[in-house]
Amino acid sequence: MDISKLRNGFQVWVEGFAGDSATRILVRHINQDEFEIIVKGATEHTIDLKNHQRVGRLNEDKYHELLVDAAVVDWEGFSDSGAPFPCTPENRRWLMKVSTDFRSMVKDVPLTLEKALALEKDDQIKN
Repeated sequence: MDISKLRNGFQVWVEGFAGDSATRILVRHINQDEFEIIVKGATEHTIDLKNHQRVGRLNEDKYHELLVDAAVVDWEGFSDSGAPFPCTPENRRWLMKVSTDFRSMVKDVPLTLEKALALEKDDQIKN
């Protein structure tokens, strides 16, 4: 395996989102260091007044926002009542909130090297 892919945050197209063969999403692999930065950025801290300990709680909305912004680079084939639905930060975040399939894909493929490499290999075979 060429480990330069781990250094460079390689990208891979996920085709046929939610069974629609006309769609594809370009995702970027998120390495462990970057993932930890995302989790840290989405963690809110408070002080437990009973034991005076600092307590961290993951803000799920912030986590989803940071993850989708880092992982989803572009997409093709999305529309809204026939009008183009471009890959913008607002559209990515909205889709992350309303689509369980999209949220599952964003939480899975960019964080799982094996799946990303398999998709990349499939893409090379097609071309």
